[in-house]
Amino acid sequence: MTPIGFAFLCQVLSVHDGDTFTCDSGLIVRLWGAAAVELKEPGGIAERDWLSQHVVGRRLVCDLKGTSFGRLVSQCTLEGQDVAAAAVSAGAAADCPLFSKGFYAHLEGPQTLHVAACGPPVLATKTPPQ
Repeated sequence: MTPIGFAFLCQVLSVHDGDTFTCDSGLIVRLWGAAAVELKEPGGIAERDWLSQHVVGRRLVCDLKGTSFGRLVSQCTLEGQDVAAAAVSAGAAADCPLFSKGFYAHLEGPQTLHVAACGPPVLATKTPPQ
């Protein structure tokens, strides 16, 4: 088993849904800390399409955080930008506080579609500008 914290490269071959994709190596990656609604639910296709447009054919650097259902749960970056953070900021995914402890909550907008399996949304506390 690959150790937690192990970094690996992923050339994205295809996207399954708004938070899961396959690398050209055959590895299946689930984005850590963010969750997209299921494809059959309202918004699911749009969330998948957003991720597809941003990562297919691109090389990501991923940091392994764990495994889930045979997928490598990883925090991935594209040219230094956190892919999950970009998805949450764009409204194409939600923070998943059950795992992220609210790491991405401050990036959510009012129209964010939450995934029940991730637990209740975390109210982001933003520090006012000084």
